Amino acid sequence: LHYPLRRQRQMCKETATEQLCKDLGLGYGTKILLKKLEEKKYIYRRPGIKGWYLSSPYDKEGYTKVTSAVVTDKHGNKHIKNQKKWTESGKHWIWSLSKKL
Repeated sequence: LHYPLRRQRQMCKETATEQLCKDLGLGYGTKILLKKLEEKKYIYRRPGIKGWYLSSPYDKEGYTKVTSAVVTDKHGNKHIKNQKKWTESGKHWIWSLSKKL
């Protein structure tokens, strides 16, 4: 499966949802993509917990990976921030779904 990339990216690099929308030229941003995926039951949100989760069986396909980074807040305190990013196979999957969303 081939999808157009607006930017050349290193293969096997994880991509944030915002960048994925740009790379695939979807014509909409993160909030709209996640809303469409949620409406079609590809993802869901847990009450009281920030973020989204892939629904079964998609959660076992390796479409996302959690990355961690140390960030410093405005008070100089360091925290670990986790972010879910899309893998190459996840980008292919979103591209294949984009015509159905």
